[in-house]
Amino acid sequence: METQIQRDDRQQKPTFQYSLENKLFFENAPTDWLSNLARIKGLQTNCDLQLIETHIRQNLQNPNYAALELGFGYGRAIRWLREQNPIKRIYGVDHCARFFSLLKQDLKNDPSVTLINCSATKFKVNEPLDLILWMWAGFFELDEGDKQIAMTHISANLIKGGQFVIEFPDEIIGHEKIEECKNGKIRVNTDFGNLNVFKGTASGIVDIAKAAELQLAMELSYLTLTAIPRRILIFEKH
Repeated sequence: METQIQRDDRQQKPTFQYSLENKLFFENAPTDWLSNLARIKGLQTNCDLQLIETHIRQNLQNPNYAALELGFGYGRAIRWLREQNPIKRIYGVDHCARFFSLLKQDLKNDPSVTLINCSATKFKVNEPLDLILWMWAGFFELDEGDKQIAMTHISANLIKGGQFVIEFPDEIIGHEKIEECKNGKIRVNTDFGNLNVFKGTASGIVDIAKAAELQLAMELSYLTLTAIPRRILIFEKH
């Protein structure tokens, strides 16, 4: 089921320099790296998704509900969405070809899931979306200018009243080797490559969202199972 989502290559300026570097990082990452990292970060039980369920449950009961996850990785949130019946259609977008192939093979018998291998500003869905998820700090892989481009593209694919959920850590902590770079960039060093991220704040994300006609509906703070402080912002399109 790949006919209802397409690439949109009409991007004028070359963006996502660091995101493209990260694409190579994820292509080279061990297959089980993300699932192991979820355990290290204390997210393996979907505590983040369970937290937002209360605030989107009423909408999930709509049989015409369509949801999309940006950066689906090994499929943790996609699988969670599949359990939230009666969602009509679930879309997943990831720029890593390997993750795309692995999850596509795993979910090949599920006609409700459509996957696409492209960046957050290149996807095009031929139906309005009720929910877009961007979990696990993927938004911070973009610099400030690209964050605005991505947010505007996300808003354009939401119905009026649709929700955009973004999740991120209050600070980058854990077992990684962290290197502070210029212009707010942070490099996470591993044995198989470097992951580039940019510092961000809740207030900064709210300002970017406002410019894309997204209004903050709720802000949630929580601790993962390994006591890492993280934050969830739920926006609505008006």
